[in-house]
Amino acid sequence: MDPTGGIRAEQTARLDAEAAIYAILVCPDGKNDSGKLTFAAPVDGRTRLMKELFLVQAETEPGRRGELAFEFTAGPYGPSSYAVQRELERLTEMGMVSQEKSGHQEAARVGLTQAGYSRGAGVWIGLPEETAQGFYSIKSRFNAAPLSALLFYVYSSYPAYTVNSKIREEVLGSPPA
Repeated sequence: MDPTGGIRAEQTARLDAEAAIYAILVCPDGKNDSGKLTFAAPVDGRTRLMKELFLVQAETEPGRRGELAFEFTAGPYGPSSYAVQRELERLTEMGMVSQEKSGHQEAARVGLTQAGYSRGAGVWIGLPEETAQGFYSIKSRFNAAPLSALLFYVYSSYPAYTVNSKIREEVLGSPPA
């Protein structure tokens, strides 16, 4: 952590789960109607957040080089990281991240609080351009996609991470007869 309270993501440093959560939550998810980037768009649900971070690790050059300093395993709901789960809960308890359900939503919207945004912006600014581009490429591609489409993509593209999944058949459809 730097003296101003922000988390430093140095050019040579690997991102821990905390910094990666800040990065995915502050990262823009695309451009608005006026063509400007929309920063800090929330993520609909912890499942989506987990799968987006998994895809940053699996499908971006910085992720493949090991710049994320936490591991994913084949969990009961596909790719999962204990470190991400633990840090998400800690950041929520600290008031940096909010997880709120509204109306008819099934999943809580995960977003940054005002204090969390300040920290997240510090992480984002410190990211190497290639790493920031990797986060953007995943969030802009998947944040607005239906959860079922995201899960189908992850499960069909990375079957080794679904071997312990309780929902694999539901996600991928019935196995051929």
